Amino acid sequence: MSDGRYTGPGQLDNIDAINRAADRIFGKKNDAPSPGDSSTSSGGSSSLDRLREQALGRPSPWAERPKAGSDSRSDRPQAPVSANGTIEISYGDPDFDAKLAQTNYRKVKINNLPKDFLPSPWVDDSGKGFFFWFKNQKNPDASDRSKHYFPGNVKEIEIARNAGNGGVYKPVLINADEMRISASQEFMRINSDSGFASYRNTTDALGYAKNISKAASGALDYQEKLLREGAKNAPENPYFRIYLADVLVGQAIQPVLEAIGKGEKAYFDNPYTRQKIDDAITEIRAAREVTRVYGDIRKPPAYEMPLSPFGLNPYAYNPDYYWSGAAYQASIREVQLTLLKQAVIYGKLPIELPPALPPRP
Repeated sequence: MSDGRYTGPGQLDNIDAINRAADRIFGKKNDAPSPGDSSTSSGGSSSLDRLREQALGRPSPWAERPKAGSDSRSDRPQAPVSANGTIEISYGDPDFDAKLAQTNYRKVKINNLPKDFLPSPWVDDSGKGFFFWFKNQKNPDASDRSKHYFPGNVKEIEIARNAGNGGVYKPVLINADEMRISASQEFMRINSDSGFASYRNTTDALGYAKNISKAASGALDYQEKLLREGAKNAPENPYFRIYLADVLVGQAIQPVLEAIGKGEKAYFDNPYTRQKIDDAITEIRAAREVTRVYGDIRKPPAYEMPLSPFGLNPYAYNPDYYWSGAAYQASIREVQLTLLKQAVIYGKLPIELPPALPPRP
């Protein structure tokens, strides 16, 4: 059985081709234990096996007890959890969402999904977090747009669908954290001027922060909450922290720019702005440490590497891009944000008044 991975809309057009690509890169895995299997010895695993585990998300820690007052209540339907932290839910199950909301598993296997349906991630302003809906890959108008919110403990989604005539399609394995990253990227692209972007040697940190700050304050606050939760639930993923730092800097300058736009007195050197920039630097340093611990990147590459949050997908990028991109982007952001902090402290930031306002005396 070969592994196929999918993270968002537009990334999967031919399932068989994806499976073949995974086989070419990782080799077939008919006899390999599944991720999270307690019988697997990490000491004897090959580098390809470790890449597989990284691509699917590290399983520890996942065994979180149900919280009292939520799905721990005996009156809520519960799906049994296997030894390796997997639950199974069938498409069309009236208790689908109640079972999905459990917090005591890491992988969900969805059975009986129609042939051309796959999960598509998104996030709304309900405060419930990330959800997926089932998109019909061949006929989007026939999609099932019901929202299925999935908690932070979910690391992997497996799709196994009946092929008819007694056959079974090969499963598609989906990295849930990459779904969250994909949704956050698109959310910011829609709500800000340009969304998250890669730094280059010539990037103006203040100009980039201005673009992020064009999102509504409520949207930035919500993204901060979601990205903090993502970083907490996926300590091995540096991209949650990198994007969180971007949001924090956008928040840092937003009230100052709004005041300037109203012709009011405003100063970048204020406690709120300085604290937000400090928090952003803290998150960036943490992201760089993640690349060192999990990616074994001792020194960021000397050449420009873009953000590659989906670099662990075998059919998308070389896995090295994932870690090297994160290491480089965290490193250059740390330098730029440190300079921005110094500019704030010493009042060296350029302030341009809107054209319609006369200069203040």
